[in-house]
Amino acid sequence: MPTRHFSMLEDHIYPTDFFPFATTASRDPVTGAEGSVLDRARALGAVPKLFYVNNSSEYWNRAASLIATDPTGARDLEPAPEERIYLIAGAQHYVGILRERGIFTNCVNTLNHYRVMRALMLAFDRWVRDGMEPPPSTYPRIADGTLVTIAAQALTFPRIPDFRLPESNLRPPRLDFGGRFETDRIADEVPPIMGKPFETLVPKPDADGLDEGGIALPELLAPLGTRTGFNTRNDAAGFPWASGRWDGSFVPFPRTERERQASGDPRVSVEARYANRAAYEAKVRSAATEVAGLGFLLPEDVDALVAEAGGLYDRIMARDPADRSCGYLFGR
Repeated sequence: MPTRHFSMLEDHIYPTDFFPFATTASRDPVTGAEGSVLDRARALGAVPKLFYVNNSSEYWNRAASLIATDPTGARDLEPAPEERIYLIAGAQHYVGILRERGIFTNCVNTLNHYRVMRALMLAFDRWVRDGMEPPPSTYPRIADGTLVTIAAQALTFPRIPDFRLPESNLRPPRLDFGGRFETDRIADEVPPIMGKPFETLVPKPDADGLDEGGIALPELLAPLGTRTGFNTRNDAAGFPWASGRWDGSFVPFPRTERERQASGDPRVSVEARYANRAAYEAKVRSAATEVAGLGFLLPEDVDALVAEAGGLYDRIMARDPADRSCGYLFGR
């Protein structure tokens, strides 16, 4: 169900997540069910081409790992030939627009992933229309260590001052609506019986707290701060252990090494990474050219991306770290 769905604090009895999740056949050891989402399409001889495109928020708040692992989260399942899976690393569900923290502990994540979506939509069209192969699947996997448990993620994530990690990502339960739900979509058990949760995993962060294994945009290859797919609720809002439904976080790097040492932030400062704005923009442009070459960015979007990145650099360097507002993230 791609619209209304089970999440941390809402819609806990809504019928959202049901086995099977993957295009490769697997078995649910709890129920004994077997199969894949393409079984009926294969039986009909009408298998569609598929793109699964997720942001980091979907791994935290929408159980996205299940499309590429078995239901126990123990092993990877290879995508079907007709399928591509992509993670837009470090992005939240939508491009952040909140200028104040509101119910959250951090400012929201303004990473613009719509540019990737544009490139992927055109790649998908070329695949369907002309048979041109799209970029290979790019997402975190258990086998290479880029898809991990919550406990492993917490051990790796940098100890940023005053930054709180969620206690969990979304682990949807197996919902039992009764014997007729599977065949007739008639719910005899309302509310449903909640069974054992499915095991879900999240991307492994690097030393800057940036997710590994997915499509790394220029803003992650030449970063100005930590971008996550989760944002915890503050104490006043309640449920501080939980992440928001849609929102991620942006936490800028310290501007200078002196500022970093004074705050105890383990992340390298902006001044130690880039000599000045021109040097930063040069790295962003080089990264953007690389990403465009991989098919995840259109060449005509590079100039606007570099200009936006340079503007954020200026606003971060001019910002008072004691100012908790989030207006500096926006050009106007």
